[in-house]
Amino acid sequence: MSLDKYKRDVLIAVGILIALAVVSTVIQTWSWTRRAGRLAIDFVTLLKFLVFACGNVANAIFVVVLGSSIWWLVFFKVRPSQSLILLTVKCMVLLDLSLTV
Repeated sequence: MSLDKYKRDVLIAVGILIALAVVSTVIQTWSWTRRAGRLAIDFVTLLKFLVFACGNVANAIFVVVLGSSIWWLVFFKVRPSQSLILLTVKCMVLLDLSLTV
């Protein structure tokens, strides 16, 4: 899987979950407004909408980041060959000096 396809998939997941979060926020705010007995949209209702939206969007982003992190963890643990980091000449000299001491 190329990195561009992975980025596109993550952006799609974030977009869909944020859209669902906004729908959930509207429903939460509407139900709170009915319980509070408010008939019109006022400042308190808008503030509640903003608070609910922040929580729901944060949860949506957290779910995407968690899923992405677990996917990358599994992807790198399953790789058949481990890659080595090549040392620079300076590091090799320091490593050689530390082994001879």
